[in-house]
Amino acid sequence: MFPKRSIFVVLAMLVVSAMPVSAAPPEEPPGSLPSVTQGPRPGPPILYAPPGESPLLENTKRWDAAPLMVSGAEAYRDGEFVYQDYLYDGFGANTTNEPMASPETAPPTPVFGGMTGDVSYPTDEARYGYNAADLVELRIDADKKSVAYRFTLNTLLVPDSTAVAVGIDTDGGEEETDWGHGLGTLGPLDLEHVLYTDGVTATLDTSELPVATDVERNQIEVVVPKDLLDPGSATWRHYAVTGVADGSGGFAPLADDPSATEPGGAHGTDAPPVFNVGFRYEVEGDEPFLRGADAAAGGSRSVGAGHWRDHGQALALEARDISPFAADVDFGAMEDEAESSNAPTTGYMNRIYVSSLDLGEGVAGERPWLLGDLQPYSAYIPEAYTAGTPTPLTLILHSLSCTYNQFRVLAPNIYSDLAEGRGSIALTTMGRGEDGWYLAEAEVDLFEAWADLARNYTLDPGHVAINGYSMGGYGTFRMATMWPDLFGKAFPVVGPQAEGIKVVAESDDGDATNTFHVLDNVRNIPLLIWNGVADELVPVAGTVTHAQRLDDLGYRYVQDVFTADHFLLSEVDDWSRGAEFLGDAAVSRDPARVTFRVMPAADYPDLGLVHDHAYWVWDVLMREEVGDPATGLVDARSLAFGEGEPATEAVRGGGVSPLPYAERGVAWSDLPVEESANALDVALTNVAAATLGLTRAGIDPLEVVTIDVASDGLAALTLEAPWRPGTTVIDASSGEPVEYELDHDVLTIQLDEGERTLTIAPG
Repeated sequence: MFPKRSIFVVLAMLVVSAMPVSAAPPEEPPGSLPSVTQGPRPGPPILYAPPGESPLLENTKRWDAAPLMVSGAEAYRDGEFVYQDYLYDGFGANTTNEPMASPETAPPTPVFGGMTGDVSYPTDEARYGYNAADLVELRIDADKKSVAYRFTLNTLLVPDSTAVAVGIDTDGGEEETDWGHGLGTLGPLDLEHVLYTDGVTATLDTSELPVATDVERNQIEVVVPKDLLDPGSATWRHYAVTGVADGSGGFAPLADDPSATEPGGAHGTDAPPVFNVGFRYEVEGDEPFLRGADAAAGGSRSVGAGHWRDHGQALALEARDISPFAADVDFGAMEDEAESSNAPTTGYMNRIYVSSLDLGEGVAGERPWLLGDLQPYSAYIPEAYTAGTPTPLTLILHSLSCTYNQFRVLAPNIYSDLAEGRGSIALTTMGRGEDGWYLAEAEVDLFEAWADLARNYTLDPGHVAINGYSMGGYGTFRMATMWPDLFGKAFPVVGPQAEGIKVVAESDDGDATNTFHVLDNVRNIPLLIWNGVADELVPVAGTVTHAQRLDDLGYRYVQDVFTADHFLLSEVDDWSRGAEFLGDAAVSRDPARVTFRVMPAADYPDLGLVHDHAYWVWDVLMREEVGDPATGLVDARSLAFGEGEPATEAVRGGGVSPLPYAERGVAWSDLPVEESANALDVALTNVAAATLGLTRAGIDPLEVVTIDVASDGLAALTLEAPWRPGTTVIDASSGEPVEYELDHDVLTIQLDEGERTLTIAPG
C-alpha cells in the first residue's frame, strides 16, 4: 500500500477558467415523429420535447469531443479518445453463483433478470448511492505538455467516494503486475504505469498529481505532465477499473457483508475490490448474452445472463484476469485528429439518453430504481436500414423483474421475427427499473427513449407496432389504450389487465391501472393477444374477461390461449405468427370514428402525462366523479369519409404453432361504402368539455355542417375549423339559435342534457 499522499483538490465550484460546453444533440429527422395538421400531436408532449441536458456530458477546459451515447464503444473525436461504458453495470465479481442477498437497505435484486456480479455497495446511501463506482465514460487527451484522463461516473455524491485505477502497458508484455492500491494482480498484464485517483488524491506510480473533481458533472480529471508520461505517437494498451475508495489512497477491500463504509460480497473468496471494468466492447462480444444451458455453463445464477451487461466482467473478476478488456489507445491518431468509431450502427445495441427528470443520483430501494439523468435503452436496427429512409418502429416492452436486455438474453428471436424480419427498428426501454409497470416515471422513460431514437434514426411514425411480455404485455395494453393514435397494431403476450394480477375485471373495481376501463379506446387498433391456459401469474380467467369486453365492443382482436404456463412462450421463442399479424402496422391517424374514454386517475400531470386526447378529439374533460374509477367518454363519427360501420364476425379456431392453442376473436368485414356527408354523430358521457378537429375529421366549414349530438349533462363542445365570420348555429328541430361562442377558428357550443341535431351555417 502506498503512503497517504498530500491532497490537492480542485472542486467544480472553484473552477472558473472555462465555461462548460454541452454537445449539441442531433435534430429529429424530418418525419421521425408523428405530425398532424390540427390539434395536439399523438402521445404526450414529452415525446416531442428537446432532450434533457446532463452535466455529465458537459465539456470544460481542454475537452471538446461529443459523447458516443452507445455503450461498449470507443471513438477518436476532436483529438480525443472516448470510451462509453454501460450504465448501472457495476456489480463486481461473481463470488457465489447464487442470487445476491441484499441488506434491507439496499436495492432489491431482480429475480428473472439478475446481475452476475455479487459485489454490493456500502450501506451509507447518502455517500455512495448504491452506485458510486459506475463508470459512464473514460476519455484521454494529449497535448505538447501533458496527457489528461477524465473519468465520468454515473453517481458521485461526494468527491472522495470512488477509486479509479488505469493500468498502462507500453510494450505489450504479459507478466503479471501488482497494481497496488489494494488491487493485487488482475491477470497477465505487464504494466509500466498505474494511474490512481480517489477524487482527492492522484498518483502516477509514486508521483503525486493534481486532481480536479466536479461533483456536479460527476467528473474526475487527472493531468499527467509529459515528463512523467510521454507516449508520443505510440499506441499504448490501457486497462481501467473502479471501486470504492478507502480514504488512504486505495480501494476499500471487500467484506462478506457490507457495512456503512465497507463494500460486501466477498463471500469468503479473494475477489478483487472492483465494481466496474472499462473497455468492454460490444463489437468484440466482451459482454455476452447467454440463455439456458449456455448461461448455466457460463456461471450464471439464472436462466439467462447479460441482463445488466456485467456477465463477462463478473467472470473475469472472479478469475482475477481482466486482460481481455483493454483499449489500445493510438496517440498518433489523437495527434492527427483522426476520426473513427467502432460504435455499432445496425443490429442490437445499448444506447444512452438524457432524461428531463431530476430524480437525484444513484439507485433507490424502490421504484423508480434508477435515478440518474442518464438512462439506458436497447435498440435493434435492421441490417437494411438506410438513414433518411423512414423505417417502421416496434416497441417491445420488458417483463417484471427483467431489464431492457431481457429479450436479447431470453428470447432473441423476437428481434429477428418482429424487427429484422419486418424491416422494423425495435425499442426496449428500461423503465427506470425492473418493476415500473410503464406507469409514472417508467412511462416518461418510454417516451424520452423513443424521442432519443427518433433523433438518431429515421423512423416512420405511420407504421408503429407495440408488443410486450408479462408486465410488458400490460404495458402494451396500457400504451394502446392511453395513446391509441400512436399505434397501428398491438401484440400483448401473457399480459395482465392491470398492475399485478386480476382474476376477473369488474366495471367498478376502482383500479385506475386496470385497462379494462378504457378498452373503448382501441377501436382503431387490432390486437393479437397471447395467453397460457396454465399461466400461474396471469390467470386465464382474467384475460378472458378482457377478451369478452372486446367482444362486447365489437372490436378487432384475436386471443390465442396456448397449452402453456407463464414462461413457455418465451422459452419456445417463436414469434413468426406475431410478425405476420403485425405486418406493416399502419397507423390509422384520422379514422372516421373516434371512441375515446378518459380516466383522470390514470394521469400524472406533474410528469406531463395527461391522457386527454386521441386522433381528432382532444382536451377531453370529465364532468363528475362518477364511477370507480370515474371516466368520461367521447364517441364521435365523421360521415365525411363515406365509411359505414363495419360488420363483425366471430373468429373461432386454433392451431399448433408455436404451441397448440385455441383461438377466439372478432373480425371486421371491409368497411361498407356510404354516401359521404358534411356531418358528425357525437355522444358525450360524463364529459364537461371536448374539442373536435373538424379539418382532420374531413368536415368542410364553408358548407353547412350537421351534428347529431347526445350528452348526458351540461357540456361545452368545441369545434375547431377555419370558420367564416358570421357563422351561425341553430337547433335543427326547433329552428331556434343555440348558445355558442365563435373566436376565429374556435366555435364552442353549450350543450344541455339530451339529444339534438345542430346545423352550423357558414357566414
